[in-house]
Amino acid sequence: MDIKECLMNHPVIAAVKTDEIRLSECEVYFILEGRLGELKAAVEGLKAENKMIFVHIDLIKGIKADVAGLEFLKSYINPTGIITTNQRLISEAKKIGLQTILRLFLLDSKNLKSGIQMIHKCQPDAVEILPGALHKVTEMIVRESKGPVITGGLIMDKDDVIGSLKVGAMGVSTSNASLWSI
Repeated sequence: MDIKECLMNHPVIAAVKTDEIRLSECEVYFILEGRLGELKAAVEGLKAENKMIFVHIDLIKGIKADVAGLEFLKSYINPTGIITTNQRLISEAKKIGLQTILRLFLLDSKNLKSGIQMIHKCQPDAVEILPGALHKVTEMIVRESKGPVITGGLIMDKDDVIGSLKVGAMGVSTSNASLWSI
């Protein structure tokens, strides 16, 4: 199954740390922080519950965000895919069979323009936009991207989730567990 299918079933994504995972209705989990030593058990536990797991390779302590780190992650941890801000890692991860999410921090119009160029160049399976409460910008990225768009960051309540979905986002990642059942 790909991320688009999962997000059509349940658009809210659980954003968690390796040592703070709790099961929910979410079909997709983003492991955003943690330690390499905790990662395998976290991924295996979520896989046993038929969840899609994306690991933010840039933020896991003990693994380097490079080709060797990707190969290790695929061989020994085997998540569904990765999240990264690095377009080169997107291309390399796709080569070894990992699904990919390009995380974009949108700070200004220059950053927005370079983000759209990155999307076109590396063609990730999905794009995550931060902060996620920028609905006009989300709508623009949805038009430019070929894959699903996910918003995240500063998602405070149900209105933020609904606002993102209304402008075309396929999913919304949040660490706010009270929103996971929406």
